[in-house]
Amino acid sequence: MEHTSAIFVTVLTIGLFGLIIGLASGYNLGLHRLGAPSIGNHIMSNGYIMKDGSMGM
Repeated sequence: MEHTSAIFVTVLTIGLFGLIIGLASGYNLGLHRLGAPSIGNHIMSNGYIMKDGSMGM
């Protein structure tokens, strides 16, 4: 039971994290047109997060 709930929480956390990154990326792309620095692009360029929101190595 604990193992199943742990998997559920992990999937939920990754999904929520992916959603936040997606929103942040879209928000930063909008700001980038105005000349503001893009945090989302900086994170993706470091390889921690892929463009689809999944974790990278």
